[in-house]
Amino acid sequence: MGIATPGMFSVDDPRVHVVRLLRHANVHLSASDIQTIDKPASWNGPTGREDFTFNVYFIPNIECIRTTRKASEYNPDDLTAMIAWLNREQLNWGIENVIIRAAEQYLLKIL
Repeated sequence: MGIATPGMFSVDDPRVHVVRLLRHANVHLSASDIQTIDKPASWNGPTGREDFTFNVYFIPNIECIRTTRKASEYNPDDLTAMIAWLNREQLNWGIENVIIRAAEQYLLKIL
């Protein structure tokens, strides 16, 4: 018998909860209305500074997670703060980065 892993709801990291709500809103990166903006960026790599364009992918209707059944499990003020955070993060770093970072946090809790 293996040890039961904690469910996403039991993890105390808000990033995990926001991604959980995305899942319940049936937001799938391959099928959702994903949009993109280009941002200038630079990186100090091994050969010096490199300037490039960073493609930021985001979900414009991110408020859709508010209408899920699971959204009612959260305090309305907390939910508003979670959605605001998610929107800021996805517009800065891309929704895919938010999902990857949340998955990392969840894995750290269950491993």
